[in-house]
Amino acid sequence: MVRRAAAHLATKLNDLAHAIAEDRRRRRDAAALAALPFDLRKDLGWPAGDTHR
Repeated sequence: MVRRAAAHLATKLNDLAHAIAEDRRRRRDAAALAALPFDLRKDLGWPAGDTHR
């Protein structure tokens, strides 16, 4: 019983760690794309958020 609870807790913590790592990667990639020059982002097809009229 205790072993099952510990395994369940370990699984939940592992899932949380993976979710945090994935969010960190997603934010890092978004920041890297946002830091690219406008013309390069345009060539890549990235939506330009700084051209609102």
